[in-house]
Amino acid sequence: MNKNSRIFLFFYIFVILFFSFSILSNIFHAISIYKSFSFPLTALNLLQRLSGSLALFLLFVQIVIGAYRPKWSSILGGWVMNFHIWEGRVAYFLVLLHTFSLLLFNFVAKKGFNPFYVFVDFCILCRTKLELFYSFGRFGFYLLTLAVVAAVVRSRPWWKENWRYFHYLNYVLFFLISLHTFFVGSDFSYKSGYLFYFLLSFVIVVSLIVLQKLLFWFKSSFRWK
Repeated sequence: MNKNSRIFLFFYIFVILFFSFSILSNIFHAISIYKSFSFPLTALNLLQRLSGSLALFLLFVQIVIGAYRPKWSSILGGWVMNFHIWEGRVAYFLVLLHTFSLLLFNFVAKKGFNPFYVFVDFCILCRTKLELFYSFGRFGFYLLTLAVVAAVVRSRPWWKENWRYFHYLNYVLFFLISLHTFFVGSDFSYKSGYLFYFLLSFVIVVSLIVLQKLLFWFKSSFRWK
């Protein structure tokens, strides 16, 4: 493993640990303020927040590596492509964990067991802004599922030629999930501390990648003959 790989993994692990400790700190701070504690609800809330936050980070890394795969392979080595594939699987598992932990949290909190609300209760003209951003999370979940399916079956003839188009959905779902994270999540608001700046940085970087890809497409499509 070369020096660049060690630096990459150091920062990768650092961000994961920083996210984890920040969320733990936020939860303990909330317990100390409200003077109430329920272990099942606290554990599920911790699981939900950790899985959602780490999924956001892993999706960000997926986009950054996926956008410039040959470049990253030359910098870090061939292992980064296997890492990219496995990280995508872990990211999707974390998204599933985030979703099902919400379902269980509502059940334990005696709000009922309602998979319909968690998975398919979409709205655009919603009753509240919060419900709109919940829907952004649902849309993001299904777009990610579609991208994962495209990756799994990409060896089949039609998918082999077209799976990349489905992976462009990653950019759309990232922005949807970022909005969901900012407006619904309690750890990434501008009042929550450093995690907000991580989210802001992720959005800026992905926006620049999208802009660069669009400019390249525009130049190649409308080049003067």
